[in-house]
Amino acid sequence: MSQGAMMNGATAMRPPLAAMLGLPGRLRGGLRAAVEAVEARRRLLLARHGAGRLTAEEFLAYGLDRPGTSLAETLRHVGRRRAVAWHGESVAQGWQAPLSDRGLCRQLAAGAGLPVPELLAVHAAGPRAFAPAANRSPIALNALLAEPSHYPLLAEPLHGSGPRLALLALEGGTTLHLQHGGRLPLAQGMALLARGEGWLIQRRPRAHVALRAAFGQHALPVVHALVLREPTGPRLFSTTLTLDLPPEEAEELVVALDAEGSMRRAVRGAGAEWRGVRRHQGSGSLLPGRKLPFWPATEALVLRAAEVFSPYPTQCWEVAITDDGPVLLRFAGGEALPLHQLAHGRGLLTPALAEHLQRHGCRLDSTPQALLHRLGRPFGPGRQGSATGLAATA
Repeated sequence: MSQGAMMNGATAMRPPLAAMLGLPGRLRGGLRAAVEAVEARRRLLLARHGAGRLTAEEFLAYGLDRPGTSLAETLRHVGRRRAVAWHGESVAQGWQAPLSDRGLCRQLAAGAGLPVPELLAVHAAGPRAFAPAANRSPIALNALLAEPSHYPLLAEPLHGSGPRLALLALEGGTTLHLQHGGRLPLAQGMALLARGEGWLIQRRPRAHVALRAAFGQHALPVVHALVLREPTGPRLFSTTLTLDLPPEEAEELVVALDAEGSMRRAVRGAGAEWRGVRRHQGSGSLLPGRKLPFWPATEALVLRAAEVFSPYPTQCWEVAITDDGPVLLRFAGGEALPLHQLAHGRGLLTPALAEHLQRHGCRLDSTPQALLHRLGRPFGPGRQGSATGLAATA
């Protein structure tokens, strides 16, 4: 038997420190809790200064403070701010504009013949309040919202990653019917869309009949497809689905999808509030094992879109599946990595993703390696979980 194997066997047979000291049960429990707290703090420090740069809030949201979480799994998680920075680092300066202008991004997709929702208007701040849409003359905001035939519609901020505003119908010519069952006076809706730096206003796609039957007539499940542009062509790296919950629930359901487009793991909440879900709360439909319609077409669409947007090495496309097939809703760049981590319950910074990012100019630096090495192995060379490199931790 080798010396290393003998040491590992001796470590496995060694009784816990509390038992060796002969401490009573209550004190042993307290000592165990204290050790676990110290270990969680160590992992938090590494996560905050490692390649993924998690915030303390993200560390808790992923449940990485739970006892038994390995250091390797902790260091595989990526924070949203870091993911956004990587996306910016990997894209040439001349292609930065579509990242911050959803109207321009949609125009690029439509010009390439990719299926996108019907454009109703682009409301931009400045002298030109509206841009022409679909060969129509510029329209006023009140005329757009006061026309019942435009509904249902989606309005989303032109810049940044703010939430969409889904308006399903105009009732009585004075009241807007919102996605989650609420009501909004028409005048208030106009005032809302008049603020900010501008809005992209499109007709809201109608989900496939099978999805409406499963999750409600107004449901619009959204597929999030993470695509990596490799030397051999684009590759689908991870897929996730988000589902709205009933109006009284201030959350959304996040579902992990497998390579065949079937739902596997559904969760809601985060951190201490995280819980697995088997049925959609609004309709009662079973989630695990449900296969999405038009999946081969959806996969083909995002891979085609990745070729059109080839200057972006890491892409995340949001897709709605309708009766006529998949439709691109939004290009989210690479900042959607955290959503996939939450859905699948694992960090995405694997050696394959790390190599992909480094190949395209992303910096995976961390704090000085000596500090990480010391923190990763604080109890001597026999301790596992060194943080000296990504290859060692994945």
